[in-house]
Amino acid sequence: MWVKARNTFRVIDDYINSCYNEQSSSTSLEQLIAVLNKAQPLLVNILRNPSKNSLHRSVLNKSGEVLELDSGEVVKVDDGLRNEAIIISDLFNCDEFDALELVITGEVQIRHFPFLTRGLCAVVCYYDSHRFISAAVKALAEFKVDEKLPKSRELFEYLNQLLSDTAFIRRLIEVLQTVNVQSELQSLHHPNVNGLGGPKHQEILRELIEDTLENCAQTLHLICSSWQLESAPPFLKDLFAPLKELQPNIAFKNTHLSLWTATLILISPHNLQNMRCARDLLMGFHKEVFLEDWQDSCLQASLQFAIVVSYNWLSVHQLVQEVLGGFSIKEDDLLEKAVDGLAFQFIRKCVISMPKFRKSFIAFATVDTLIKNFIAHLSNQVILLQHSGEIELQYVEEMLERGQLHRPRLHFENFIRCIADLYDGDSKYLEQLSAQFCSSESEELVKFLRNCRQLISPVLQVAFLDMLKNICKCRESACFIFGLLSPCHTKSVQSTLSWDHFWTAMHDYLGLFKRKKSQTSSIMHATHPGQHDTFQQIPQSELAGLVAWVQLVEIVAKNDQISRRHFADN
Repeated sequence: MWVKARNTFRVIDDYINSCYNEQSSSTSLEQLIAVLNKAQPLLVNILRNPSKNSLHRSVLNKSGEVLELDSGEVVKVDDGLRNEAIIISDLFNCDEFDALELVITGEVQIRHFPFLTRGLCAVVCYYDSHRFISAAVKALAEFKVDEKLPKSRELFEYLNQLLSDTAFIRRLIEVLQTVNVQSELQSLHHPNVNGLGGPKHQEILRELIEDTLENCAQTLHLICSSWQLESAPPFLKDLFAPLKELQPNIAFKNTHLSLWTATLILISPHNLQNMRCARDLLMGFHKEVFLEDWQDSCLQASLQFAIVVSYNWLSVHQLVQEVLGGFSIKEDDLLEKAVDGLAFQFIRKCVISMPKFRKSFIAFATVDTLIKNFIAHLSNQVILLQHSGEIELQYVEEMLERGQLHRPRLHFENFIRCIADLYDGDSKYLEQLSAQFCSSESEELVKFLRNCRQLISPVLQVAFLDMLKNICKCRESACFIFGLLSPCHTKSVQSTLSWDHFWTAMHDYLGLFKRKKSQTSSIMHATHPGQHDTFQQIPQSELAGLVAWVQLVEIVAKNDQISRRHFADN
């Protein structure tokens, strides 16, 4: 089982690498096709094993039986091998001969894992087998999507058939939905099995299972990004089902992130533009996200938001009629429904906050593109959202003055903080993607930042400063932000979003603290200890603004020498 999986992956990987490197390969096209056809059941049944076989079990139960395995190895079955093979077979519901091969392979591989027993090493080999197969499938999907690489007609047809096989794609979704590290380790922990070793063994298994699931997720995403059939994907309902069932009080897990990302990839603007079934797909998608069978309306709203952005992109590029035929949606109504349904809050709190989101470039790039397309192509709606945010926060202040509380929806603040949270980190791709907000080539993104300069509410100003801090990851961005907040860009003399205002405030603070210290010193000579107050109280909102400004100054100064000199002069 392990040997076959490893060899299958090696043949596929060797052939594909030779195509990328334009070098001769030890694997011919004929050999590759032969291996693919032979391994077809393995490829389409990830994490599903050939079932137990009563005939094989009866053979295994014969004492001293000599067997030839699929790997070509001849082995004499003793009691120890038989007992461990039966345990493995029962544990993973796999063929007895496959289980026997795993035990024998485990014994060979012990030299790499001296801290494991033969049986525990066999468990490692089992999960490694499925990792090899999942990696092989992902490699084939990447190869198929890359149009620059030449492919023979026979190979092209094989890849198309495999990666459009509904049963195979549904199996990928099923694996992502049902398999997880915790459940797998729990099944190994059964007393009758004793298949779970110490921390090192558990860490190895965790890595193998996570790699397998990640390979499955990436394969699904590649399939969704390159759907070229004339009919809409028949697995659309399968993608939606786990998302619809998610309760609001249940955590948004890795499974949901993978499927949520896949749905967004399917209806991404560039994907729709190149699809032959774009109209049917978007109609089916639109229908699904308006049904009443969603348990979490916020998750539903995030997908409604994605539809609006994709449809608008096609509209701006005058492709609606060409791509979608007579299908149309009411953009403003659907956008309002999505925003009021807390789409931004969901993306920020449930998607971006996930640890796996940071590790998955595909998921990150999908959200990054979604937000930037919204800003670039729905700029009027963004301005209206900003205006509404100012009005509702002003109303909150008025209510407080009357002694009443009003709970604002804070849609615009959450949108800004989506961007701030998105770029909060140091991943290698963050610098390039965040820098687009400060590039002259991204006119609408720059315009968005300039419009935010007019924010009045302290709540929105703090969110904006946090966003600037997180997109400031290189000298060019720091230089742009320094110029953005300089007086020459201030339309209103009263603007508080400027360096001059910040430094004036800092000097005022310094003067206040000096006076306070002087007063305290005089009081100390005239009163007994403990009767004087040495603290200066700062309102919470004012303190939040001060912290946001100081953090922005620090990151701008770190990345730009000219800004650093200017700050030193102040």
